[in-house]
Amino acid sequence: MNTQTDLNVYGNLVGYHTPTATKLVLDIINNSTNLDFVDGSWHNDLCDSLHLEIAYVPNVSHDFISIYIPNSTIDSEEDEKFNKYTILDDNQDTLLITESLQEVIDFLKIFKIIKKIKSEKISKNLKKY
Repeated sequence: MNTQTDLNVYGNLVGYHTPTATKLVLDIINNSTNLDFVDGSWHNDLCDSLHLEIAYVPNVSHDFISIYIPNSTIDSEEDEKFNKYTILDDNQDTLLITESLQEVIDFLKIFKIIKKIKSEKISKNLKKY
């Protein structure tokens, strides 16, 4: 049973625009990839989003990626409706745009390998100091 403390500032477990879909996608992605994405949705964004911290070194680096969840079955930018998943890096560069959740998962599995390599390099560099 959910308690009031389980809810985000919008009164949902996750998300704002499409909370049910966002929760489902969050669970599928985290279970399929063994990554720890968290809800990063804001009411002033056009769709809900998930975030994953890649690496955080105080005063050096804070790398993350974001997945923006479709908010519609149609794609109409002028109506602020999007039917594709979009993955962006921390510089807002597009890494992937797709209608397929499976493609998102496949991309994230490859990304996980890269994340591990990057984390190992950061750890090795920190040990030098």
